[in-house]
Amino acid sequence: MLRQRAAHGQRQVFRFLDDDGSVQTQRTLAELLARGLRIGTHLREVARLAPGDRVVLVYLPSMDFIEALLGCLLAGVVPATIMPPHPVGSDVSHLHHVVRNAGAKALLSHGPYLSARRLGQLGRFARLRKAVRWPSLPWIRTDNVRVDIEIREPPSSDSRL
Repeated sequence: MLRQRAAHGQRQVFRFLDDDGSVQTQRTLAELLARGLRIGTHLREVARLAPGDRVVLVYLPSMDFIEALLGCLLAGVVPATIMPPHPVGSDVSHLHHVVRNAGAKALLSHGPYLSARRLGQLGRFARLRKAVRWPSLPWIRTDNVRVDIEIREPPSSDSRL
């Protein structure tokens, strides 16, 4: 059904607003589906995640979150969502609990959060504070998935999507 609707029209169906209410990002259904399929293909073929594997989505509020969530669903990967811990890692224990309870194989995020996290780590180092122990899972950045990746449908694709 999603694919049929995406094939018709270029009407904007998703808009992400900033704090002032201005449109920050917008997508047509076709654009959102294409982006979700690219992310799903990346998760299966590059990150080697299998249908049923679990991941934790660690995103600041953004369109990137919606695209990653759709990519997970299209790939058959089970997403657990969480508000991202403060970049200096002061509340990273909750992330550890979610990772452990979900049985996650990877953490998905985007450039803005990963950059803030790196800066937070540098700030802790500069103030000679003890380093924070982040989960020792791979971080997969989804907002820079190659546009030229060959999109492949998941093996057990649900025709209703």
